[in-house]
Amino acid sequence: MTHPQKNKRGIDDFSPEKEKYRKKFKDTSLMTSDLNAAICAALEKQEAWLQEKLKILPDLVQSVFAFVNKLKLFKTQLQREELTHFPSVLNASGQAADVLKKSTARYATLLENLQDGFVARFHDLQLRRPQIAFLIDPFTAKADCLKAPLVTDEATSQLEMIELSEDDRLMFCSEGRNH
Repeated sequence: MTHPQKNKRGIDDFSPEKEKYRKKFKDTSLMTSDLNAAICAALEKQEAWLQEKLKILPDLVQSVFAFVNKLKLFKTQLQREELTHFPSVLNASGQAADVLKKSTARYATLLENLQDGFVARFHDLQLRRPQIAFLIDPFTAKADCLKAPLVTDEATSQLEMIELSEDDRLMFCSEGRNH
């Protein structure tokens, strides 16, 4: 059996914010209250950490596909000899400008190759976008977004997704946490 004072000190070290949780528990035992408060504080920290980790993946996906779309834009504009995003070419003068403008097709091809490389490299990420959408907002994700290997029974997960999207209480709780 452990000494209560030693346990209490460990909990105090474990959760400096336990006071804000203590009032939520009606147990008269200070030890139980401290333990519950410490557990809640630890869970809250873990949840915040997980939410940060979940933000990383959607940010990565957004960055990759935004970059691919910028490459598409640059390539299209170069093919049309629109130099909006290439101010140094616009500002070039004389022979340098002529040489650069004649090379737009070559540069457009280089951009297309780069774009194709990114699309090929991140093809699996593109295929997982529906699952990533589920991580961002499960309430608006499509019912059929969860596929193997993430779920073992796709039919059941689809029905659960429909139930989830129609659960106003969960939606309310989720909206309350995001504001």
